[in-house]
Amino acid sequence: MESVKTRAIVARRADYGEANCILTLITDKLGVISACVYGVQSRKSRMKAGAQVMCCSDFVLSRKKGAIYRVEAMEIADSFYPICEDLKGLALGNYMCELICDIAADDSGHVLSLLLNTLYLLAYKNLDPAVAKAIFELKLMQLAGYMPVTDRCICCGSRNNFDAFDFDGGTVCGDCARPDMLCISPDVYKALCYILSADDRRIFSFKISDKVKGDLAVLAEGYLLHKSERRYKSLEYLKKIM
Repeated sequence: MESVKTRAIVARRADYGEANCILTLITDKLGVISACVYGVQSRKSRMKAGAQVMCCSDFVLSRKKGAIYRVEAMEIADSFYPICEDLKGLALGNYMCELICDIAADDSGHVLSLLLNTLYLLAYKNLDPAVAKAIFELKLMQLAGYMPVTDRCICCGSRNNFDAFDFDGGTVCGDCARPDMLCISPDVYKALCYILSADDRRIFSFKISDKVKGDLAVLAEGYLLHKSERRYKSLEYLKKIM
C-alpha cells in the first residue's frame, strides 16, 4: 500500500454514509486529489476539525493501486478561521479553490503556495478582497501556462505606447488598438507587469488607486474567463455579494 505525506488545503467536502466524507484536496506534491475520511462525523474523530473547507493540514495518505486516497492522519497547520466567519472571504476562497481545481489541477506546490499566501493575507492582514481576487486570477493564469504578453504589442511587436489589452493574448499599442479591446492606463499596465514579475513574498506589496483597482479587476477576470472558456458558479455568487 502506497503512503505519502503532503500539505494540503481542503477545497471541497462531500459527506456520504453515516460518518464518512470525501475531500477534494489541493496538495503540494500530488496536485488536486480526492481522499476519503472514514468516521469523520463521529464524536470521537480526531480528524473532524481538519476536514473542513479552507482548512490547511499536513496529511498522511494511503492508497491501494488504482484506488482513491484514504486519509490516515492529519495535523492542522491553519484553519483560516477569520475567513470562514466572513461571507465575502469564504466566497472568495471557494472561488479560488474552484479555479485551481479547473485550471491547475496537476500543479504541485506553486499553486498551493499562492493560495495559502492569499488566504493568510485575507484572514490576518486585512487584504482588500477585490485586490486579492485580481492578483490571484492573474498569477494563477501565469502558473497554469497562460501568461499574457506584456513586453510588446501582440499585433505589431512595438515595445512602446501600450494603450489596450486584448484578452486573446496581451498588450496592444495605440496604433493597433481596436474599440473591442480593453483600454488600459499606464498605471494599470505597471500593476499588471508587477504582479506577473513579483515573487510570492512581494506579490501583494503595492498600492493602487480605486480607479486602477477597478480596471485591473476587469482585466484579470476578463482574461481568465476568456482563456478558460468557462463559467464559474462560485464567481457568480461572489459577484452578488461583493
